This record gives sequence, C-alpha cells and structure tokens, in this order.
Amino acid sequence: MRVLLCLLSAFVCIETAIAQLVLTYESSDVPLAIPDGPGRSVESLLTINDYYPITDVNVILTITHTFVFDLAIYVEAPDEDVVRLYFHCSASGENLTDTHFDDEASMAICAGGPPYTGTFRPNHPLTPFDGRRNNGTWILRVADDAALDVGTLQSWSLEMTVDTTVNANLPPQVSVFTLGQNYPNPFNAATVLPLQLAYPAHIGLTIYALDGRTVRHSLMTLSAGLHNIPIDGSAWSSGTYLAEVAAGSHRKSVRMLLLK
Repeated sequence: MRVLLCLLSAFVCIETAIAQLVLTYESSDVPLAIPDGPGRSVESLLTINDYYPITDVNVILTITHTFVFDLAIYVEAPDEDVVRLYFHCSASGENLTDTHFDDEASMAICAGGPPYTGTFRPNHPLTPFDGRRNNGTWILRVADDAALDVGTLQSWSLEMTVDTTVNANLPPQVSVFTLGQNYPNPFNAATVLPLQLAYPAHIGLTIYALDGRTVRHSLMTLSAGLHNIPIDGSAWSSGTYLAEVAAGSHRKSVRMLLLK
C-alpha cells in the first residue's frame, strides 16, 4: 500500500508540473527613447495571441537612464488593469539592467539600488493578473517625472506561468465585472464611471493621481447589473488619474483625464 501511495503521489506531481508551463513573451517594440520630463512617458506594446490562463506573471526589463530616480514604470494588461512596478526608488544612480519584477522575490525594488540587476518585488503586486487569460496587447509605460536626464527602454518581456490544461485557442472567459471608460472623458469636475457586475459584490474604488497619491477611496456593496458611479473631481488639479475597482482578487482600472 505504501508503494502504491508513493507512485500515486509521484504521478500527481508529474501531472501538475506538465500542466504548469513557463512561457516568455518578448516585446519587439523596442528600443524606445524615454522623453525627458516632467510628466512625459513612452509606451511599448507586446501582443500575445495565446489564451492560456495565467497562474503567475513576472516582468523583466532593461532601461538605460542617467538618473533612475526620475522614473515611474507601469505594466498594463489588455483589459486596462495597471500595476506599478517602480516609482522613484533611488536617490541617485543609473540604469535598470536585467531587472526582474517577481512577487516572490525576497527584496523589494526600493530596497535595492541601481542598476537593480537581479530579482525584486515590484511596488505593487502583480497578482491582479493571476487567473485571467494572457491574450491581447500588454503595455509597458515608462514615465520621466523630472527634467534634464534622459534614457532608453532597451528591452522588456513577460514571463508567465500558465495552465496548459486549458486550450490556448479558446476565447477568454467572462469576467466577474466589466469596468467601462468614464464619461465624459476628458471631464471638468464631474464624470461617471460605468461598472457592470455579474454578481452582487463588495467593491473597493480607489483613484490615484499619477504621482501615486490616493485622492479617493471608498467601499460599497452593489447588486448585480449596471452601476454608474459618480466621480467628483472638483477638488483635484488638472491631470491624469487612475481609477481602480477591486472585487475580491479581481481588479480593473481606467485612466481619466481632468481638464479645468
């Protein structure tokens, strides 16, 4: 009986290893010059044609820049969920060279220093991407928030652990909720954020300024169906804001432009 149990355990381990496959997708939309700031950014695209469910995702990049403290780096999924990887972490120094952003890393990115060669935890976890299909166009956004120093996005890639038991050619599954673009957009003081829920849910709404400040955070319990959430930006300065909605482990976000 003991031998049989060991054999069964080994079979389960082998089957699990086969089902979990690590794939690396490299962007060909590089190199790209990073425009000198403040408030300027560059976006690089990476299109994935597979439909595998993601169980883990890491981001790998190389950036040459003469003063990396100026930089803010984000990765955006095809459904517009955004994760901040790096935000003004070092007081001085040059370059991010073969930098791996991995939630399982022992050191946070801001605890390291240029050129950040190695593996680090990003500013915000990459877990919002877990469980979704990897199909679509992913975006790496690099912002330069100060003048004088310049640089180049040399390369970047996504390292994804995926579930291969699911057909890679199947269409993506229906999401728990759909977050639409706010309207009007651009807006002056007031706008509406459309949210379609498949099920009743406890919702968290957080709105960030591009400098990382939280300008609104609210919790609400909503029924299934369409909800138009009013947004009051009368006390905010003109600029771009990120509205993020969370329901359990699911997160989606959209960019909003306030012009006064």
